[in-house]
Amino acid sequence: MAKIKLLNFIDFKQVNLLLDGFYKTTGFVTAILDLNGKVLSQSGWRNICVDFHRACEETNKKCIQSDTIIAGKLASGEDYHSYRCLNGLMDVAVPLKIQGIHIANIFTGQFFYEKPDKQFFIKQAEKYGFDKEAYLKAMNQVPIVDREQVKQVMDFLLNMTKVISEMTKQRIEQLELSKELKKSEDRWQYAIEGNGDGLWDWNVKKDVVYFSEQWKNMLGYKEEEIENHFKSWENLVHPDDKKKANKDIQNHIEGKTPEYLNEHRLLCKDG
Repeated sequence: MAKIKLLNFIDFKQVNLLLDGFYKTTGFVTAILDLNGKVLSQSGWRNICVDFHRACEETNKKCIQSDTIIAGKLASGEDYHSYRCLNGLMDVAVPLKIQGIHIANIFTGQFFYEKPDKQFFIKQAEKYGFDKEAYLKAMNQVPIVDREQVKQVMDFLLNMTKVISEMTKQRIEQLELSKELKKSEDRWQYAIEGNGDGLWDWNVKKDVVYFSEQWKNMLGYKEEEIENHFKSWENLVHPDDKKKANKDIQNHIEGKTPEYLNEHRLLCKDG
């Protein structure tokens, strides 16, 4: 299955809940990016990235370039990779694999390992026309974290990728099962319609009724008339026959009879 197609199976609503919970619990921001650096999901990003680096076309290109460099490292088989992005912050990423195929990366980062080089960011502000005071304020809000803490976070994210992978695998299996069921139902309907007999199918739990075209022709009804007036199968049975018909059905449901066999009168359109 193609990588792009596999991405479509990820339940990002559920994944976003996981990542939001991770950010609120640990304070580490996260994002899921495809292998080309496109952001698919994000949680808790720093102001310096949202308001400056990602908002400026030139620095955003540096962000994407940094992301694709990490993606290349992970594609070589690393469990996770740490990298100082071209805009001066640390990023770490783990590969996200579905059915053994590397389709995206989960990132955390936007932090420093040590006190930042203020001059580097002053030069950035001057080069790209950032409000220097606001930019440096955003820089000061970026946390400085311990490498051992980052290692623990990455171990957690590696486990999270397994959870997301399993969720997506189950979703793919469910969708494929639904497709097979739909094919089976379609084949059943083709067989019914091709048979030429007047047949009907009743879901005893939901009281949903299917009538073949020949059945409708025999009794003189059109599709919309059946749908609008006969939501319940009992509505079509002659009042004097309902009691016995229902009793025979119940006996079959309860296993008292091997099959449901009953002769009763049905209401034609002409009465």
